[in-house]
Amino acid sequence: MIIIMLKLGMIKDMRIYDLIKIAKKNNFSPTQMAGKLGISYVQYNRWKKGISTPINKNTLNIIDKVINKYK
Repeated sequence: MIIIMLKLGMIKDMRIYDLIKIAKKNNFSPTQMAGKLGISYVQYNRWKKGISTPINKNTLNIIDKVINKYK
């Protein structure tokens, strides 16, 4: 449990945390969530690990739409 919280603490954008919660709630695999966002699994995984964050406005809009759709 502590390890999970430390990993989530590394996420720089709360939208990514929301995507992770949505994926767990809806039983989406990382590959499925990446597909819904129109990005690669590798990119989604980097966001989840806090290695990078989305900066493209179009990508941020898509993230917001996915969050609103599945919340």
